[in-house]
Amino acid sequence: MPVPRGKKTHPLMNRDASFSVSELIVKLLG
Repeated sequence: MPVPRGKKTHPLMNRDASFSVSELIVKLLG
């Protein structure tokens, strides 16, 4: 997943959502 400017880019909202889901999973596992 190439992220040139991080996960706060508007054109990468789809990937941003994926990262959000990952964070939620990490929090649940944590």
